[in-house]
Amino acid sequence: MAKKRLDAIDEQIAELEHLIARADLPLGDSIRRLTAQRNTIIERLEQRGKIGLFLEGTPLNDGAVVERRKRSAVQVGELIQLPRVAADKVAYPNVIARSPLFGLSAGGGERLFRHPIAREGDLEVLVSGEFLSQADLDVWLTCLKLAEGNLTGMVEISEYAFRVRMGKTHGTKTYLLLRESLTRLALLLLTVRRGRAEYSLNERILTYELTPSDDGMRLRFWLGPTWARLLGVGDWSAQLLTLRQRLGGRPLAQLLVTVGYTHKQGFPITLESVHRAARSESTVPEFRRLAQKALDAAIAVGAFKPGSHLDRKRDLFVLER
Repeated sequence: MAKKRLDAIDEQIAELEHLIARADLPLGDSIRRLTAQRNTIIERLEQRGKIGLFLEGTPLNDGAVVERRKRSAVQVGELIQLPRVAADKVAYPNVIARSPLFGLSAGGGERLFRHPIAREGDLEVLVSGEFLSQADLDVWLTCLKLAEGNLTGMVEISEYAFRVRMGKTHGTKTYLLLRESLTRLALLLLTVRRGRAEYSLNERILTYELTPSDDGMRLRFWLGPTWARLLGVGDWSAQLLTLRQRLGGRPLAQLLVTVGYTHKQGFPITLESVHRAARSESTVPEFRRLAQKALDAAIAVGAFKPGSHLDRKRDLFVLER
């Protein structure tokens, strides 16, 4: 889209310059305005995939920091912040949303071992651990939201309050499921490969501890700041936490919304890509039926407009928000 806009501006500038050369017309302001637009587009293209870097001591309310945080994660000295989004949303890396890392269920017969989930130039990120579920993703997204203002800092919250933020009810089973998700997330290890060289990071996507207190169990956790590198300009989407809660118990619908929100509305998404991200063992005809039900559920809660549909002849989702 940006490339097409850039080509259109170049054509307009060439036409105006041709008119000026022929007829001495006062079109200089028009050319300056189009040139400024062109420079802005080029600057944004150059920033694509990069986070904003600012010197230590730069105020967090500095205009440049605030503006950049609308488009990417930012690092101010050692402090790392995720992109700023609305209170009911959280910034989430597209490359992970479209990957099979968080499928319909956790564990199973397969384990991740040096599984590539992200690539940028000669930089590749691999993970080792267990396959994760949509329930695990609910936990991780909640952690990301709580830590979005300081990804390297420790977050402390009561276990009960954490469950409330996720829209979960009180009960022994729900607390057990939370701890199982925390454990699976904590076991996921990152490895970075650049060319032929590689190194493991001394961090995980989540490190946590649970300790008793007078008002119940307290949860303390830290997030690996390296994940912020995956939230550069154009590399992330704002995921609606409230939609995920409304679709609780419908993991395929949750996954469809997650993948759908990483694309511009109306962009065709293949059934095969959703099938792969879900890690579903269903046959294509059965998955097509399940996917239609998932889309109906997503439309019912307002995730997509009623005109959204699954083209069964081409096996393409066309999703309108």
